[in-house]
Amino acid sequence: MAEKSTQSPISAVAQTKTGTLQAANPADLVSAGVKRMHEEKIGALAVVENGRLVGMFTERDALYRVINARRDPNLTTLSEVMTPDPEPVSPDLKVIDAMRLVTEQHFRHLPLVDKDKLVGMVSSGDLTRWFDEARDAEIAKLDRSLSGLASKNKALIALVLGFAILIVVGILTS
Repeated sequence: MAEKSTQSPISAVAQTKTGTLQAANPADLVSAGVKRMHEEKIGALAVVENGRLVGMFTERDALYRVINARRDPNLTTLSEVMTPDPEPVSPDLKVIDAMRLVTEQHFRHLPLVDKDKLVGMVSSGDLTRWFDEARDAEIAKLDRSLSGLASKNKALIALVLGFAILIVVGILTS
């Protein structure tokens, strides 16, 4: 795998995820959606109809639109409480731009859509992990560069000191 970078496409982040992309039908009950989210240890379900992304059902939707609204999760469908028409992103979007979007728009999940087909889902946590690993890789790269530079400088300093000693010895002996 290529080195992690903030300039990598967001699809690279999606490829590091384990498990399968989780999607639900708009007619599915909230109770089934929440159960699936719990089983899969995920915070959101893509809601897909006829192969097209029509919404997202998130933990926040469950909390605010179901529990807080005192709706029965066994009678309420995802289409009634999902976030409709979420803003999809291209799999080619750079990680840095995805992080900016998540931060500025307060999104926790980004659905990746290519040619009207849902191809992945990336969470803010996925992006944060990628950023941490990219930062660590960059620090290690800089450390290696500085170590190499220090070795070269030591050799240069030794060479200069050697010449200085030769000059001093030459002056003293003449």
